[in-house]
Amino acid sequence: MTVAGSATAENQVWVSYVGQARIGEQSGPSLWLDLHERRRSDSTLFIVRPGIGYAFSPNLFMHVGFAWVPLDADDPAAATVNELRLWQQVIGNRTFNDAFKGQLRARFEERWGPGEEFGYRLRLLARGQLQPSQVFPLQLVVVNEVFVGFNDTDWAAKQGFDQNRLFVGLGVDTKIKGVRVEAGYMSVYLNGVDRFDSVAAINLTSNNVF
Repeated sequence: MTVAGSATAENQVWVSYVGQARIGEQSGPSLWLDLHERRRSDSTLFIVRPGIGYAFSPNLFMHVGFAWVPLDADDPAAATVNELRLWQQVIGNRTFNDAFKGQLRARFEERWGPGEEFGYRLRLLARGQLQPSQVFPLQLVVVNEVFVGFNDTDWAAKQGFDQNRLFVGLGVDTKIKGVRVEAGYMSVYLNGVDRFDSVAAINLTSNNVF
């Protein structure tokens, strides 16, 4: 499939779980875990990303952690490619009114893959969540994330603008406290290969206080 001249597109399905738990209503230690399975045309990418941090308030968090990112190709002769990451992030949440909530997140990654060089990357995410009716619980969710690399490596990490992810979908809070489900469409633009991917995304999140 061809999009905008030379750009190619791929249809994918991404499923994720993002969990956060903190000790204390106002501030205290905070735990993080997100798990991903991303089905591509000829492979599946997995992400296991645990972290630990601190909640400075109910709306401001900082975490550090580790990520394991294996890419499993459908070709039985192809070896699994593993990427490892250290990461640090700051999250700020804000409730503007009963209908609208926002979030900003900055995440920095130190990545290494099949080669010997580290790749350094910054990710900036902005999220908006609109619930027009307090009676009807469905919410409109829009998320945009920009990726910027700081250096080239010998295993494909590139310096400069790397990619952009734009998600538009619907979310609902479940009857389980702190647990919500979101589903929608994500457009992923990969700058290095000039590719647009269309992603059906399903996200399960949990946010609990102990």
